[in-house]
Amino acid sequence: MLLFEYKAKAVRLYVVLVTTFLLFSCDRNKDQLQAETLGLSQQYGISVYPLVKVNQLPSSVVFRVNNDEADVQIQQLEDGQFFAYIRIVKKALQKYPPSLVRKHLAQIYIGGSYRENSSVITGMYEQNKIFLFYNHKAGDNSPLFLEQTFHHEFSSILIQQYNFPAFEWLKLNPAGFSYIINPKKISDYMDSINDYSANESLLKQGLVSSYGKVNAENDINSYVELIFTQADEMKKYISNFPIVEKKYKMIKSFYLTISPDFSRVFKLIDE
Repeated sequence: MLLFEYKAKAVRLYVVLVTTFLLFSCDRNKDQLQAETLGLSQQYGISVYPLVKVNQLPSSVVFRVNNDEADVQIQQLEDGQFFAYIRIVKKALQKYPPSLVRKHLAQIYIGGSYRENSSVITGMYEQNKIFLFYNHKAGDNSPLFLEQTFHHEFSSILIQQYNFPAFEWLKLNPAGFSYIINPKKISDYMDSINDYSANESLLKQGLVSSYGKVNAENDINSYVELIFTQADEMKKYISNFPIVEKKYKMIKSFYLTISPDFSRVFKLIDE
């Protein structure tokens, strides 16, 4: 009887200790989240959230799920990776005027991975929200790739808000060139790609990434992510490929029209 009571007390003590530890861990993670995001909130007015549920996704995705048009799988990000991605976002935002960010970006959701109908997606946007995912099929979760994903998605928001000259962009493509556009063909094309890097054949067509062939928006996005993160690569491309140079100049003009503060980004390429 005494042995039974002793074991029961030991079990209760263990439960209390585990519960206390979990509560402490949750409080500590909450405190760290507040500390990591404080600067984003104060300087840019941005709120950052872990992405763990389908109803946090863009409304178009939620609609497809609710109507059985999409099979969606979300993997939550580990705390350490989540906080690491926040720091990468902070670095990326330093390249933008704070007033511009405040105007066009309110929320960022960060998840581990996102799969829709077997396709792995690393970033999405909706109005003033960006959705970022740490992992993708090629396994590249380097700080460079993660930062590029942010610039890629934010450029879509700016393209829409400031009326990017899309028809003029299309005129820069070589004769006979066409984007894939068709959703089924895009899915098949993306499944066939293991490396998004540009090769000489793509660069001659004015594409700085294999992903740029999907449609005009992703073509523009691919330029922006390269401009904002790999100035030396961009400089090399515009020196050797005439169409790339023309597209670069159009993006430069567009961003400088939005804000002259972007001159420091392009200076790294032009100097």
